[in-house]
Amino acid sequence: MRVAVYLGLLLLFSLSVIPSTAHQTNATISSGLNYIAQGTEYTEHDEIIIQNNQDFVSQGWMGSGTSEDPYLISGLEFFTDSTAIEIFNTTAHFIITDCIFSSSIPSEGMGIKLRELQNGLIDNCVFNSINSGIATEFVSRCIIAECLMELTNIPLTLYESDNCTILRNNIDGPVMVYKSDFCRIIGNEQFEYGLSEDSVGFEVSWSDRCIISNNTFSSNDYGLWIDCCLDTTLENNSFVNNGLLLRGQESSNYDIEENRNTINGNPLGYFNGESDRTIDASEFGQVIITSCQNVVVQNGQFENATTGVQVAYSDGCSVIDITTKGNVYGVSFEHALRCELNTSSILDNYIGVMLTELSVKIGLYNNTITQNTQGIGFDSAEKCEVVGNLITENNHLGLGVSGSGSWICYNTFGRNGMNAADGGIGNLWDNDIDCGNWWDDMAPGAVYVIPGDARSVDRFPNGTVGTYTPTSITANEWIGNGSLPFTSPEVLVTLAISVGTVILVGVIVYTKRTRAL
Repeated sequence: MRVAVYLGLLLLFSLSVIPSTAHQTNATISSGLNYIAQGTEYTEHDEIIIQNNQDFVSQGWMGSGTSEDPYLISGLEFFTDSTAIEIFNTTAHFIITDCIFSSSIPSEGMGIKLRELQNGLIDNCVFNSINSGIATEFVSRCIIAECLMELTNIPLTLYESDNCTILRNNIDGPVMVYKSDFCRIIGNEQFEYGLSEDSVGFEVSWSDRCIISNNTFSSNDYGLWIDCCLDTTLENNSFVNNGLLLRGQESSNYDIEENRNTINGNPLGYFNGESDRTIDASEFGQVIITSCQNVVVQNGQFENATTGVQVAYSDGCSVIDITTKGNVYGVSFEHALRCELNTSSILDNYIGVMLTELSVKIGLYNNTITQNTQGIGFDSAEKCEVVGNLITENNHLGLGVSGSGSWICYNTFGRNGMNAADGGIGNLWDNDIDCGNWWDDMAPGAVYVIPGDARSVDRFPNGTVGTYTPTSITANEWIGNGSLPFTSPEVLVTLAISVGTVILVGVIVYTKRTRAL
């Protein structure tokens, strides 16, 4: 539905009065809402630059610049490796409608750039095979409605653009909304056919009091990423093969108005400020608990939902007997205290379990963490416990630790791309008496040196007492033997004894993805 103030004008005005050659476009346009149909007559046009209100008049655009009679740019087709339409430093009302934008080099070119203006409407336009669709900077009271953006690297960006509306567009690729307050994101279809690494549907950052409703986010790693925003309203959105990710520097950033959102057809379980209760998570597609105390999340299977269970700014909460599969993060703890994950199955995620900065005393007990890209990741978490877990067949890394004072013991590591790495300070990898962890790449008669700058040591690997010589540290290459899971010390010790050679390997540095927690 177009904004009412412009509806009559959009029906009355015809093609632009700027003379040029009309032709039938050969562009293939995807079906959408009111998008231009293939075969519509367009006028090829050169790039347009409007630097003030008077330029609308001097260039011959119809209208008078009022809300009842806006300037009209309509029915044009642009092929450009630069910027097709650039408008800045204006206060007049204007409409750009029924235009097509493309580039001969899809990695270059921009459709429309708006800067330091207000009162603009971009309506029913197509952006196809062009680097950037629409970009705004320091604008206000602008509307982007019923446009199609496909094969664009950066379809839409709002930067410090308040009181703007993104309405009923069909968008292939990421949308960035940054420092733009009081915006409305309503009724859009957002998808990611390219499925680039760390693909994001809408990323809304440092933008307060925004309304995000009735949108569909499909096939991204992150459907909607809300970062450091206040007073967000989130309602009636549908997430398909992705989910919601909240981020923030304070607990209020996680406090949203949430209603009737679904993850893969199941309700989003959002719990804020709860205490002393147990949540049966089996009905939810994703669970977020924030500012909670002594809350237990149990049962439930979370698949392709960005994060299966997210625990933020919460104290004494537990996640028990869940299964997460195919998410970016199976379970994440952020700014959490004295929380735990217990007896759960975490498989085939990018990072199975993530503990972020300022998470303290998190316990991971008796979980099966397998077939992820990385099994467990610490981002400066402190005084945590990783005890009794089966950590196997994670493609890149079983467990990566930073931060200080954590205890990792009684775990089974096997057939990971790399079993473990420690870049922190003072982390303990055994019980300080007679037992550490079980390793599939352990050689007899040696301690197990954990790769990484910390140079940590499991002094009692596989239930045997090793010999530690500081001048001759032995790290052990994965030998890939044996069948998993390992379930008893006897199996592990037998495997370790079968290794005849200790191979010195270098520390493998794990490079985290740009958007890792």
